Amino acid sequence: MKKYLSFLFLLASLSFYLSGCASQPEAPFQGASITGVTLNETSPGQNANFVISVTEAQKEIGLDFWSTLTKGEVTIQVQNKATQEIVFEETASAPTSHFNTTFSLPTGKYDLLVVWSGPVAGTYNLEWQPGEIKAPDLSPIILLSGIGMLLVGLAFLIWGIREGGAKIALLGGAFWLGTVIVKFIIAALLNPPLYQFLTEKIPGLPGTVIFSIYVGLLTGITEILITWLILRKTKLGQSLWKKILSFSLGFGATEAVLLGALSLVSMISALIMTDQIPVSQLRSIALANNFLYSLAPILERFFTIGIHLGCNVLIFYSIQKKEMHWFWYSFALKSGIDAIAGYAQMSGQLQSTAFIWTIEAFVILFGLVGFWSARFLKPKIQAQEPAIGEGPAEPVLE
Repeated sequence: MKKYLSFLFLLASLSFYLSGCASQPEAPFQGASITGVTLNETSPGQNANFVISVTEAQKEIGLDFWSTLTKGEVTIQVQNKATQEIVFEETASAPTSHFNTTFSLPTGKYDLLVVWSGPVAGTYNLEWQPGEIKAPDLSPIILLSGIGMLLVGLAFLIWGIREGGAKIALLGGAFWLGTVIVKFIIAALLNPPLYQFLTEKIPGLPGTVIFSIYVGLLTGITEILITWLILRKTKLGQSLWKKILSFSLGFGATEAVLLGALSLVSMISALIMTDQIPVSQLRSIALANNFLYSLAPILERFFTIGIHLGCNVLIFYSIQKKEMHWFWYSFALKSGIDAIAGYAQMSGQLQSTAFIWTIEAFVILFGLVGFWSARFLKPKIQAQEPAIGEGPAEPVLE
């Protein structure tokens, strides 16, 4: 159960943690955290996650640690840098461990270490701060995002089913799921080494911008190019307007439904089992106590469906007219918004409501372009339907 919860909350709050996965060599006396650190070691070693600088004698330190290990054990140590004396030590074993404690340190600098003496595999979260680390309170408002996203997705999905039938709408959803799976596989292979290379060779904003552009292009290649390649080789690419609309709505609505359901289940679990969630994750979840913060994902899903709608209509039109510039409009629209989203995730500013709504402004703009593109192309597609004929009776992929 605890492994399931850890996985669930990792997915639900992924965007909050991307910037926290890099080790921080030294932190001022204000606290720091690191989340989702992966261990897969076969020999003894250690992670020197933080340096704690204490300027006031006998200052109280709060420490919160969570781990999910499949084998081995780790020891959390606080070591005096000058004398190498271990002033605090706690061991965490497989499968799951958690401790939240406070202790005092005299003036000096201390390494906060995670040490293992043999083979070890798993993940951990570690946080320290001056004083006791307390879990934030959660209110039912955190359910708003999940409910809203789910309702938005279901509304558009029902619209798609009414326009072209359940088969074509669900096929659109299957296309979204398939292309996203391909994107995740590629990202799992390329993202870590590419991100490491860029942060080492091109640190700061330039490297972040380059990686963000890569994220956008990866989405264009998977969600746009793969969809175009399949549709142009099948009868589905010659569909009439109602089926194009149904397919496109199903494509975007499926994402909204799945994200909304995941968010809702995660937040319900957070309200029920608060004591089984790391404080660092609870703190991120608690941001949704803010109504404006919880409203943003709902609006985002609405306009993201507009982006999916416009992009897919552009793909169909490019196939039927045999004009590639419509494809490139679609590619640019989808890649552009995902590049912005990639930058947002790496910026480390997603805990700011003002920053969130700045990003949402771009989503709204791109979404309006998507809705407008579909509206603009609708009469053009309908005008050429007599030449196409009735189109495929069913969503045939052959």
